[in-house]
Amino acid sequence: MTRRQAVVRKALVLCSILAVVGTGVIGSAETATETLVRVRQKFFGVENVNADTGAVRADRVILSWVHNASFAGSFNGHVILFDAFFPSHNPGYIPTDPYELGELKPEFLFLGHGHFDHAEDGPHVLKRSGVTTLVGTPQHCDQMRDAMPGVSLDCVDAVARDAQMGDPRDLDLIPGVEITAIKHPHSAAEAPDFSDPNGPYVPTIPFPPAYEARLSNPPLPQDAPQDDGTLTPSGAEGGSVLYQFRIDDFALTFHDTTGPVKEGDATWDAMRALPATDVQIGAVVNFGQLTNGMRDVRTLVRALRPKIFVPNHHDDWDPALGSRGDRYEGPVTEELNKIPASERPTIQWIVDPQDYLRPDLFTYDPASLDWI
Repeated sequence: MTRRQAVVRKALVLCSILAVVGTGVIGSAETATETLVRVRQKFFGVENVNADTGAVRADRVILSWVHNASFAGSFNGHVILFDAFFPSHNPGYIPTDPYELGELKPEFLFLGHGHFDHAEDGPHVLKRSGVTTLVGTPQHCDQMRDAMPGVSLDCVDAVARDAQMGDPRDLDLIPGVEITAIKHPHSAAEAPDFSDPNGPYVPTIPFPPAYEARLSNPPLPQDAPQDDGTLTPSGAEGGSVLYQFRIDDFALTFHDTTGPVKEGDATWDAMRALPATDVQIGAVVNFGQLTNGMRDVRTLVRALRPKIFVPNHHDDWDPALGSRGDRYEGPVTEELNKIPASERPTIQWIVDPQDYLRPDLFTYDPASLDWI
């Protein structure tokens, strides 16, 4: 989808909302601290957020699925975001909005790549937060700055501007958390792979798409624009980045696209050089599924060696292509069953809309290496 199409789509929905709810800022009577506490408790759980200050407990890794490949997270008490996208074709389907993400006051927005379904609402989050640093490729930063003229934006280059596939970079951003970023390929439809002994592959096309629930989810008041709703980055990929976070012996890896990686290439070697991950949050929708099924998903799982694999990038992210997670369960499970049982991860499925903003699904104790 082009930037113009994305902007027109969003503008049509926002206009219909404005006709009903106006443009007033919702919840403006709250103090800044009250808002911070309310929003962080909503995302991370009442039991995990200090009711007076909004601080998130530092002895847990907590994640909360927002939509598609977008997650809010807390590492050592430091709040971050992975991606920022809300589907304007289906407002009200997600129990939050881009502005509320900004009210989380995340320290960093880690961007996997710049396509609309990952970066489109980044400007709204960055503007509303006012304290968030963008982490991504230099090209991602260029796109955000172009979408936010006159707004000061702090950026951290996850990889070099001229980085090659597989190039790693260590990032010193969060105290007590080691972070490694690796440039890797975006998903792509390659020719059928007859060299892999696990083939031949059957294309994975999990129809019908996810929109069947859309009519029961009309626009809500929080879907009204509260600042410039036309801000949209260019929508170019700008390179794709995988991130691994490590606290002591615990490792979590995030990637919002799953490209063709083969054993022995530079990207495979870079991923294998990382410590084995405890939790892998990875995209399962990929262009490679049209020619090689879920082969690319299996390849990245084998490279990263997770104990738990959390498939994402499936729900109602696009009116034509989105498909609920339960539609992918069969093909993904069948493909991962080709991995020897001793190396095969547990698959933790998340399905929209019931698993949005469910921190109880993703609260982890790094000290015991176990879910809470």
